[in-house]
Amino acid sequence: GRLSLTSISPWNFPLRLPEAITPDRIIASHPMELSLTTPAELTMPNPGYPPATELDLYSYDAATDEFVIVGRGMVSRGAGSTMFTTSGGITETGWHFCNRSRS
Repeated sequence: GRLSLTSISPWNFPLRLPEAITPDRIIASHPMELSLTTPAELTMPNPGYPPATELDLYSYDAATDEFVIVGRGMVSRGAGSTMFTTSGGITETGWHFCNRSRS
């Protein structure tokens, strides 16, 4: 089947985000709540992080009603125009975002 991605402003987002984290965009993957047998990597435009910045990849966990870290990412080197997954990934479709790593 096909998956689609939609970019959503965090300012209009209806769910509670983790404390002290304000992502530049939230990605909705459709259809919602579809389990993936292999974690999906996410690549998207960089909203302005410096090249080689390490990122955490978050996904919304409906069971806990929280966003949880499901992987790691990095801003591309050189021009730094994209962010991409380096480990882990999305295991269920829904809501996702990247944010500067807290570790």
